[in-house]
Amino acid sequence: MGAMSSAELRPSRLVPDGLLGLSVALTGAAVIGLIGTRLTTTLWLNTAGALLLLAVGVVGRAIVRSAPRNAAGWVMLVGSVGSSAAALAEVWMVRVLDAGRASEGGLVVAVVASALGAALLIGMSTLGILLFPTGRPPSARWRPVAWGIGALVVLLAVSATFGSTATAPGEIPNPLSTRATGAAFDALLLVGILLCTPAAVLAALAATTRFRHATDDRTRRALRLVVIVAWLWAGSWLAADLAAGLGAWVPWMGAAADLLLPLFAVAAWVGIVRHGLLDIRFVVSRAVAYAALTGVALVVHGVVIWALGTLVAGWSPVGLTVAVAVLATVPLRDRVQRRVNRVVYGGGADPAQVITRLAQRLADAAGPDDALPASVRTLAEVIGLRHAAVEVGGVAVISDGEPGGGRKERVPLPFAGEVIGHLVVESGVDHINQRDRDLLRRLAPHLAATARSTLLVRALRDARDGLVLARDEERRRIRRDLHDGLGPTLAGMVLGIEHALRHLSEKPAVAERALADLHITAQDAVAEVRRLVYALRPPALDALGLAGAIRERAEQLGAAAFDGGTRLPPLPGSVESATYLVALEAMTNAVTHARDAAFRIRLAVGHELVLDVADDGPGLAADYRPGIGIQSMRERADELGGTLSITRRSPRGTLVRLRVPLAGELLPAAPGPGGPSGARA
Repeated sequence: MGAMSSAELRPSRLVPDGLLGLSVALTGAAVIGLIGTRLTTTLWLNTAGALLLLAVGVVGRAIVRSAPRNAAGWVMLVGSVGSSAAALAEVWMVRVLDAGRASEGGLVVAVVASALGAALLIGMSTLGILLFPTGRPPSARWRPVAWGIGALVVLLAVSATFGSTATAPGEIPNPLSTRATGAAFDALLLVGILLCTPAAVLAALAATTRFRHATDDRTRRALRLVVIVAWLWAGSWLAADLAAGLGAWVPWMGAAADLLLPLFAVAAWVGIVRHGLLDIRFVVSRAVAYAALTGVALVVHGVVIWALGTLVAGWSPVGLTVAVAVLATVPLRDRVQRRVNRVVYGGGADPAQVITRLAQRLADAAGPDDALPASVRTLAEVIGLRHAAVEVGGVAVISDGEPGGGRKERVPLPFAGEVIGHLVVESGVDHINQRDRDLLRRLAPHLAATARSTLLVRALRDARDGLVLARDEERRRIRRDLHDGLGPTLAGMVLGIEHALRHLSEKPAVAERALADLHITAQDAVAEVRRLVYALRPPALDALGLAGAIRERAEQLGAAAFDGGTRLPPLPGSVESATYLVALEAMTNAVTHARDAAFRIRLAVGHELVLDVADDGPGLAADYRPGIGIQSMRERADELGGTLSITRRSPRGTLVRLRVPLAGELLPAAPGPGGPSGARA
């Protein structure tokens, strides 16, 4: 293996790894220490509980590795370490006391470790349920509960440290206790244990509150199992208190509550992995794989020690047993990691199964916008990708997971003979193997089609929004023109009519002049209305169609020829208006600048609309600079995705050509009058 990267050496990764490693080491030592030790009910229950509670530490480590500020992960880690420390301390105390080799200093350390570990386990596990998954209480009013649980941890740790016994009552005298203080601390310990029940109930209520206030179904599904386990945890404490009150308490009842905590780890696992509560699948897969390997190593280590001790009495070489355990687990590493990845990421990498699952995800997508994210998420799950993104033009249009700084691979997305983008992936394991790479290439065309559809939907939505915006802009322009132009004109006419009426009987000459002025003003108002209507859509288009309207105007301006027929296929209104206005501007320029030269118009419609206005004038001047009219024609062409060109003709003259792409080849219009582009009677 190569040198570790700087990211792997950061404190945010070293500390949780170290705590989990400490928990595993302490638990392993406790399990090995049970060999040849006098077993008591409390002793083996606490050791078995510490072994199972490693699952809590695994999930806590995974949360902290992904979100270092998440307090829920830290308290789960600390609780696991506390359980392991307590188990090892109790095994050590029983072992050395039975052998008669206990030193007072060592016994004091063991008592403190046992008391502090047990307190951390109880308090931190309850706090973990309260804070999961965000690392914060459900709301501000739950903060006093969190602080109260922290105070309970202190109470349990202090009272257990200075109580009369070191482990279960009556087993081992506590060297830190005195006759005067032992009874008082025992009473405080009893109070602390009784307070564990309401603390567990409050934690369950907090989890229920978080579940009820969840805003989406996925979060509710992820928290449902956590709520069930939280209430089982609280119920176990209630049952233990009830049994103690009735005098029916037995040692395994207290341990039973601790043994429910692995179920909390399972519930958190299900919420994180299966329902995406936190995006830490990569970290979880690594943590579980290494925890499984550690368990195998501990089992092999214990079996080898037992076998050697049985064959050769008193001989248990630690170095040899450790070497055998390591050699047994190394070949299993890759196999275990693959198995865990399959569980974590959901399914295998069989192409047929992947395509079937991809099709099902697409069928279940809520809408077009969900199709591409669902496809990318499916690929990430079945292959075990830490991060996957679809890039188009170098910009990520959708992404799943968070990049971790590892090696990225780019898979082209082919569609209709061209590469429309790339699938950028980062593996959730060490690297992407050749089988997964081939699978990504096989699925790339399917993903490309989905990406193309998604981009078209987005483009269509943007175009629709643009149309709505353009309509609103046009309405505002018409309102402004009516308010600033026609409105004052009509208001002035009303005042003029009132003025004429006042002088009609006494000064008819004045009234007559006023009416004459009003007549001129009314003509101006009519012209203004026509201008407004003409700006919306030239009336000639509705009366004559595109070809007829251009023909009529060309004849008025003295065109030499018009080649366009009398009937065209149906065209969009925007194309008709733009083409007509460009034709008018081009013909006006030909008459104005070509002097007495003839000009001709050609109009053709097929896959594209082509309008040519050619004149026999002197042509473009050497210092030609386009004016406002030319700029307006270019803007109209650009709005339709077309082009406008102005070139010299040989031997003389100018050619103005408009090209507008159309949606496929258009068929001739049906015979008969009418139609938006045909000539009308």
